[in-house]
Amino acid sequence: MHPIHHSSLLLFITCSMLLSSIDGKMNQEMRDKFLTLHNNAREAVRKGLLRGQPAAIFMKPLKYNLELEEKAQILSDQCRVGHDTAAERNVSSFSYVGQNWAGAGNIEVGFNRWLNEYKGYDFITGKCRIRRCGHYTQVVWQRTTDVGCGVTACPDFPYALSIVCNYGPGGNYVGRHPYETAPGVITSKPLFNKLVQNTFTQRRSTTKQTTTAKQPDSKSSATTQKSKASTTRRLVFRLSSSLIGDQSQSVVAKTVSAVSGKYPSTRTSTSSPMTTQKYRSYASKP
Repeated sequence: MHPIHHSSLLLFITCSMLLSSIDGKMNQEMRDKFLTLHNNAREAVRKGLLRGQPAAIFMKPLKYNLELEEKAQILSDQCRVGHDTAAERNVSSFSYVGQNWAGAGNIEVGFNRWLNEYKGYDFITGKCRIRRCGHYTQVVWQRTTDVGCGVTACPDFPYALSIVCNYGPGGNYVGRHPYETAPGVITSKPLFNKLVQNTFTQRRSTTKQTTTAKQPDSKSSATTQKSKASTTRRLVFRLSSSLIGDQSQSVVAKTVSAVSGKYPSTRTSTSSPMTTQKYRSYASKP
């Protein structure tokens, strides 16, 4: 057999096997794959592993939601490019449902297209340096708790698979960052963000343990706290020069204040509920 014909035959067989493995209905293996991909990405953000993106204070793993899957599958089955409307994907459990769509040869490729948009997202300004980055911000939106996806093999579709994931509650609200960072720190240096986050976490843990133990002499306690605060300041300033370069001193000062005790040991968001604000879904663009 001619080499070219042989290669074409192998490609045809491979594509046929891929399409036949997806019959337009989700199965548990596919659900697990989607959930793992999403939660691995969110954990990477929590640890500050994405270059140019700060670490998150916390990032809960998503739960899989069959109600969201049902609506996602309806759109996926249409084998068309783009999104449905907010009303079409609405479910009773959430006031607003976000959505990501991709056309790709397999689930991993489609998801990685969403995730890799982080390379063009400016966390400080909240703007995209590329055509779109809202798929990424929806994947790592801190307040999103559930995800449900649909996949359909489309023989006449140029992308082979139509991949849709719906998110509840949806994200991408105008004027909000996708997640909270360490207090006083928003930089483009993941290593520095991770340092400050670890220091902040250790301080919270130490404070919690101290409050449950017998209180030492007040004068001795004050001296110890002053010493720890001084040590923390020296550590942050010493490392800040090599990790953030020309980062402004005001940001470093805020960081020192955060990890040295000027911020409370427990922190709650001061932002208003998302459901009361207008939103713009960047991911609604095809």
